[in-house]
Amino acid sequence: MHIAVPNRFHYPMAKKALLAGKHVMCEKPLAMNSKESGELVALARKTRLAAGVNYNVRYYPLSIQAREMVRSGEIGRIYSVCGSYAQDWLLYPTDYNWRVLAKEGGELRAVADIGTHWLDLVHAITGWRWKRCARTSTPCTRSGIAPRARSRRSRAR
Repeated sequence: MHIAVPNRFHYPMAKKALLAGKHVMCEKPLAMNSKESGELVALARKTRLAAGVNYNVRYYPLSIQAREMVRSGEIGRIYSVCGSYAQDWLLYPTDYNWRVLAKEGGELRAVADIGTHWLDLVHAITGWRWKRCARTSTPCTRSGIAPRARSRRSRAR
């Protein structure tokens, strides 16, 4: 079953499909919160059914090339990744979409919707796994939030 409906329907539809013995391919995000997502992951494991979330950007040719460059060591060790996701479908003040409503799309809104494509792409290229994500300009690293940058003086030692 392919679930491609507003985010608030993902959890109940995926749960019913898994309980009915159906494999599930869900558009992102899997659910409205981590509790619901965790329950669906556990249910998929218990039922031994295939279940996944659809991400396509990792399969673009440039994404695959970047992944191979990282894996081969061609560009050296990755210390930090910064980026953004350009989207123009809400460019004009008159534009409207259910994704801007927390009740329909979830509290994380853009992060849970289009932002997860960026997070998945970084994972696909670097192999890093996300431990947390925060609304801040603090850089994230492989182990979570980056430690405070050391001063030049301490680096010289």
